[in-house]
Amino acid sequence: MSLRPAGARIPGSAAEDTLLMTSEITTNALLHTPEPGGHGAFVVSAFFYARCLRISVRCSTGGAGSGSPPRAVPLRPQSAHALAEHGRGLALVDALATAWGSEPARRGQAVYFTVDWAPADSASTERSPAPRAGFSSHAAGR
Repeated sequence: MSLRPAGARIPGSAAEDTLLMTSEITTNALLHTPEPGGHGAFVVSAFFYARCLRISVRCSTGGAGSGSPPRAVPLRPQSAHALAEHGRGLALVDALATAWGSEPARRGQAVYFTVDWAPADSASTERSPAPRAGFSSHAAGR
């Protein structure tokens, strides 16, 4: 699977980190957002900028007629036991992403992360897109 669309100049390390983080949050979507009948549903969106990539995984967590507005569940990286087979996904995202968080979606919630890299041309000033209001956000290393 390649994360580099035609003409994109995404450094290899950023692409590898993005693939790992996308795998982690889509796995979480499959494991933790069941629809009625035991099926999870989610949509992955990718937004490419000059020196930034934003991935969003939107999960559907309820029926259309549930009557309650969607709300984002606060997400926090957890410490996992050294021999545990699960529990490191958000810690990886927290360590590798420039920023990440969750926000309400139409029928559930979305988890997103951004990855920035140094511009090939130092004259570029484009930054990561600002997250929308009403969400939980984390910046790596802060």
